[in-house]
Amino acid sequence: MKLRHRLELGAVGLVLAVGVAWVALTALSVRREFGRETDLRAMTVARHLAREVADPVLTENRFRLGMLLSEAREKEPGVRYAYVERDGAVLAHTFEAGVPEALRSVAPSAGTRRLRTPEGEVVHAAQPVLDGLAVVHVGLDAAPLGAAARALTLQTVGLAGLVVLGAGLLAVFLVARVMRPLEGLTAVAEAVTAGDWSRRPEARGTGEVARLADAFGRMLDRLEESHRRLEDANVELEREIEAHRQAEERNRVLQEQLLRAQRLEAVGQLAGGIAHEFNNLLAAMLSAAELAIRRLGSDHPEARRLQTIVEAAERGGALTRRLLAFSQRQVLVKRRLDPNRLLEETAALLAPTLGEAVRLEVRAEGRVPLVRADPEQIRQVLVSLATNARDAMAPGGGRLLFATRRVEAEGREWAEIEVTDEGKGIPPGDLDRIFDPFFTTKEVGKGTGLGLAAAYGIVQQHGGDLRVESALGKGTTFRILLPGA
Repeated sequence: MKLRHRLELGAVGLVLAVGVAWVALTALSVRREFGRETDLRAMTVARHLAREVADPVLTENRFRLGMLLSEAREKEPGVRYAYVERDGAVLAHTFEAGVPEALRSVAPSAGTRRLRTPEGEVVHAAQPVLDGLAVVHVGLDAAPLGAAARALTLQTVGLAGLVVLGAGLLAVFLVARVMRPLEGLTAVAEAVTAGDWSRRPEARGTGEVARLADAFGRMLDRLEESHRRLEDANVELEREIEAHRQAEERNRVLQEQLLRAQRLEAVGQLAGGIAHEFNNLLAAMLSAAELAIRRLGSDHPEARRLQTIVEAAERGGALTRRLLAFSQRQVLVKRRLDPNRLLEETAALLAPTLGEAVRLEVRAEGRVPLVRADPEQIRQVLVSLATNARDAMAPGGGRLLFATRRVEAEGREWAEIEVTDEGKGIPPGDLDRIFDPFFTTKEVGKGTGLGLAAAYGIVQQHGGDLRVESALGKGTTFRILLPGA
């Protein structure tokens, strides 16, 4: 139940209780007052009659006593009976059949007493005559005065009912007048709780409730300001947390890149030294085999075995060149070149070798900056990436995309060359090792694990970067970043 209804019921109940108590006390007071009035009138009649019957009592004139009693009964309204008693004997009375013994047994010798008779309630008054020589008894009907008392009580009840009704309505009005602003404050508080800070209570008048509404409004203003500052602080804190998270992520990536670079550098130095020495050995073997073939002639039976040695030495030389490319020990012949033109020329050379299942698509952006690079080395990188893409899409094939775009990073322009396939993708666990030398996801005998390592070394030697993105079942994207010339 709402507070307003409880206050209204409480006020009405209080007014009703006060009204009932007032009516009860008034009725009791009226009854007592009318009782005293009845007793006083009965005694007045008895005293008056005692004076009148004094002489007849002395002379024992019963006839005169009877006349006086009859006159008193007829003249005094409400007198139901009267009799004179002396020494226990009735001298005169107004009863038709004599004084009832039951009445004489309960009648007082002096004063008043209320008695119940078959005809109704009477006030019996007894007044001694001549210092107790005799006693005058008068019975006064109490019904008229009781009816008057009841009528007055009913009037009082009616008046009290009107007063209670008026007071109840006034109480309800006052409660409503007091509760209306409080309900307004409650509505404003609920709106603010729901997030609506635009609501403010209406402060009408100059009373306590108006001052309360005004103070409540000022409090809401301060709370709104504090809430706004808190939200701003939360936004700033979230921004700082996000910046810190991004910084930690960048540091983690940089640390991983540094570790990978250190690992690749160590492997590259080792591979470069081995490749250099191995290349010298292969060069000597190749020269000796070619010289022997020229001396023996190409038709000599041993020339065929020597030719096998030449071919093996050439394959070994290609392998050493890849190792040298990975270790960044190759001599680059750099010149200014257009990445778009290089991409189109390479695509034209690659298209016939990729097979009919591979759809080669070229998208060249017009604002790509020129770069300083060795075109043959960059072309070798593109060929290596395209070959891997073809193998990843086998046997079903798919689209192979070559694209270029201009990129701004670290305060300078970069040319980005993108190679995207629709192959099976690279497992997430292999992405961190994809550029490691001798690491391959191909079957044994189908890959040396040096293609991507050599491509990474070539791009790094140009001052750029080679990045990879892949999703299983969707394909792989390699991005070659070269600094603008």
